[in-house]
Amino acid sequence: MRIVSSHPNVLLEGKTIHCSTQDLSEGGLRLSLEEGVPVGSTLQLWIKVADYPGTFLVNGIIRWVRAQSPNVFLAGVELRDDPSDDIRAWEGMVADIMRWRSS
Repeated sequence: MRIVSSHPNVLLEGKTIHCSTQDLSEGGLRLSLEEGVPVGSTLQLWIKVADYPGTFLVNGIIRWVRAQSPNVFLAGVELRDDPSDDIRAWEGMVADIMRWRSS
């Protein structure tokens, strides 16, 4: 993920942080990070979902952060509806996964 804005810690702006997705939905996801990111930070996320073709570029905002240990943080990200990203393709992918799981 790339941090677009992060008030009050503007030093994080433009920084790229590698993370992994712990949970996902059409409107958001839970990330595992090696460092904390302030609530309210806006992000660009490039997401590769295992066993699904392609990579998704979506925009989001950090809604909550919880420290699991000194080097592991969980963060809740609300995805934003932005016409310049892959949000519609993301929503379709999540719907496909939900259908596969229920069948």
